[in-house]
Amino acid sequence: VVKEISQYMLETPDWKRLDAEAEEEQQRQQRLDEIERKRQRESDVYHICGIKKTQELRELELKKEQALDRAKSAAKLRAAGNAVIQSQKVVKRLGAAGLASKMQRSTIQDVGSSS
Repeated sequence: VVKEISQYMLETPDWKRLDAEAEEEQQRQQRLDEIERKRQRESDVYHICGIKKTQELRELELKKEQALDRAKSAAKLRAAGNAVIQSQKVVKRLGAAGLASKMQRSTIQDVGSSS
């Protein structure tokens, strides 16, 4: 085992970083799992009352979660779309202003060169 570990350390120069990232990911996943378990315990009225859920209720909850996830995704897409539209409006405004200022410069240069 020691020989295999030593060989891995020799072949992988950034083994410390890889191990740290793997450990960090594992800890993050454990925290997320704990948060999910806590959320389930606290918010599940059926669990609090000691009532067993039927298959139909579990399917309904699953559909609800999927609908909420889709709504979050749609909201993110709408926000991204709005950001693109706003940036295009800014480009159009700056484009028109830039064109106007270019025309003013050319007229000033024309007046200055005719003297």
